[in-house]
Amino acid sequence: MELNALVPRGYTIVDTQKGDLNGDGIPDVLMLVEDSVNTSKVAGEGARRKLMILIGDQGGKYVVAATNDHIVPCATCGGIAGDPFAFIRIDDGGVFVIAMGGGSSDKWGDEATFKYSSEKKSWFAESYVNTVWEDGKDPKITKFQKAHGAAFSEFNPNDFQEKQPR
Repeated sequence: MELNALVPRGYTIVDTQKGDLNGDGIPDVLMLVEDSVNTSKVAGEGARRKLMILIGDQGGKYVVAATNDHIVPCATCGGIAGDPFAFIRIDDGGVFVIAMGGGSSDKWGDEATFKYSSEKKSWFAESYVNTVWEDGKDPKITKFQKAHGAAFSEFNPNDFQEKQPR
C-alpha cells in the first residue's frame, strides 16, 4: 500500500523510517507528517505535525496503529535554530527514538524513547530527556521519570517541563 494513502487530508510527509516496531518481523513505518494548509512562517505558529505509527502486514499493506499530535513541534517552533525536528530512529526490540531541539543563545534538546509492549499491544515511553544550555555554560540535563510508561498517543512534552509551548 502506498504510504501517501494513509497521510491525513491536508498533510504532507516530512520523514519516514522503516523497521520492526512490534516484534513480528514485518517492516513497519514511523511517518512524520505536517499540515500543508497552514504554511505560516511566523515563529511558533507553523504547520502542526503528527507522528504516525504504521504497522505492516505480510502483503505489504499498512494500517495506522497510533498517532501523536504533540511530540514533534512545528517547523517554526525552534527559535533562531530553525526547524526543531532532528530525527526519528527505529531500534531493535520495538524501540524508537524522536529527537528535536532549538533555541538561540539558550538552547534546548529533547529525546523521547518509546518501546512496544506486546502485552498491551501499544507503545509507551521508556525515557524522556530534556537538555537546556547557554552558550559557554554546562548543560542542565533533566530525565523526567514521570514520563516513563506514558502512552505514545497521549505523550505531550509540555506535560513534563516548562519551555515554549509547542
